[in-house]
Amino acid sequence: MRHDPRLADRTSYPHHVVLPTMFSDMDVQRHVNNVAIARFFEEGRYSLHRAIVAEVPDEFSSVILAGFQIAYLREVGYPGTVEVAVGTGRFGRSSYDYVAALFQDGECAALNWATHVRRTDDRTASQSLSELERKALQRFVVPGAAPS
Repeated sequence: MRHDPRLADRTSYPHHVVLPTMFSDMDVQRHVNNVAIARFFEEGRYSLHRAIVAEVPDEFSSVILAGFQIAYLREVGYPGTVEVAVGTGRFGRSSYDYVAALFQDGECAALNWATHVRRTDDRTASQSLSELERKALQRFVVPGAAPS
């Protein structure tokens, strides 16, 4: 997958969270496994989601994860910490993307795109994003976020 080189630059992202790697994250080759990397991205996305919802608490009442893609760029080691840098990407009528990068020791190790869909409260259909939701998401846009 090709990606905009700005996505591998931590300064492109408006939100950051540092997380420890754990012994249980290692695989038989003694590096952090792919499932753990997906977990790091989940923690980063949810950290940004909480920050956005704190600004507009009556919005984003029913959102589901609809798509998830990771580009692995290099190995991640244990022990240590990782930094997840995250922001928003593309917006649709009822969906939006979070885009994130995982860094260790200053190097970008993976990129992630996750599509979320705004649903009706009974989760039977998609629902348009409100103007408040769009404005809140716009504040966290990452340049070059759309995958190609």
